[in-house]
Amino acid sequence: SASLASYILPTAIFYFRKQYPDVKFVLNQGSYSELIEAVKRGEINIAILGPLPAEQEKIKSSILFTEDIVALLPSNHPLARRSSIKLIELRDDSFVLFPKGFILHDLIMEGCLQRGFKPTVSFEGKDLDAIKGLVSAGLGVTLIPEVTLVDCLPRATVKVPIVEPSLKRSVGAIIPTERELLPTEKLFHQFIKDFFMRLEIYQK
Repeated sequence: SASLASYILPTAIFYFRKQYPDVKFVLNQGSYSELIEAVKRGEINIAILGPLPAEQEKIKSSILFTEDIVALLPSNHPLARRSSIKLIELRDDSFVLFPKGFILHDLIMEGCLQRGFKPTVSFEGKDLDAIKGLVSAGLGVTLIPEVTLVDCLPRATVKVPIVEPSLKRSVGAIIPTERELLPTEKLFHQFIKDFFMRLEIYQK
């Protein structure tokens, strides 16, 4: 997923390389279902996904961490000064979302439908920067993993936590059940589990 590729994984890989400088990486990005299928077919041996897929044949999942989904609003939005908002309060807003078929699109749609409204989607962006740019320009609101806003908030935007419902997304690693991981893959798999456990404790 976009947030993992741009923000979280590079940090984990950086620390892993410091410890094991000789390990070579091949990073593949793909859609959610492509990555699951690639592990099943034996093309790759570890995939990191959010949300963690339900138990399936041929793969074993382990949760790495949970990330909060927050609202990103233009700074002149009526709710921009609030310390938190309920999702229902955005029912009359235009949303900027990933296109249909992206996991974040489905997660947001589901959250809104559970609150009794179907969001009006004014724009779609295929990557996080496009989505942030559209919100910056005042063309709508979005819901976005908080981790993607850690480095900096896009100009002319504010992030506001959502309290009802609190939207979270589990992120985890999947590995094959029918193949043995290579020694370096085993090392990395264990390393990322420990890395994120430490990170979660540190953040609390």
